[in-house]
Amino acid sequence: MAAIIFLLSCWLQTAQAIPPLTPMDLPKLTERAERVVMGEVLTHRMELDQDGLWTVAMVRVTETLQGDHRPAIEVRVPGGHLRDMEISVSRAPDLVPGDQVLLFLDDDRVVGFGQGAFVVTEGKAWRSLHAWAFDNPKRLDTKAGDEAYYTWLTVTEVRAVFSRASASSGHPSSVEN
Repeated sequence: MAAIIFLLSCWLQTAQAIPPLTPMDLPKLTERAERVVMGEVLTHRMELDQDGLWTVAMVRVTETLQGDHRPAIEVRVPGGHLRDMEISVSRAPDLVPGDQVLLFLDDDRVVGFGQGAFVVTEGKAWRSLHAWAFDNPKRLDTKAGDEAYYTWLTVTEVRAVFSRASASSGHPSSVEN
């Protein structure tokens, strides 16, 4: 019991010391991503391997803005809940089934440890700035849209960046289903 109290105490001290994120801007996210997609989180499952516990989300891709198009992809996020074990990883995105998302990916992981995961609602792509905030601002009614808690991009702005990039390279970058 003393070990549990000690671990909880350490966790609380660490959680309080985590500063807000300094957001990566769109050019930096784009530069670091091999694939950028928009889609819907369909399901998620937990996997345990030598590197730890992972939440693996299946995402139906509705639009590929950068990289090879696939109709569905799996995205691995550290942490999750498996039987009697739960691991929460600060700043790891929460890919919730039913959410529309914009994802900047390096292989099957989110760029910038969560900074490349946005929830899309009402034409805007949202991301929390704090480790403790919900990924989707609509789940935190009193703070939705509050720039002290969230950063956002318009979906039109994101598409325009990739349209300009594909026009200058001569290669199409967007595939819609």
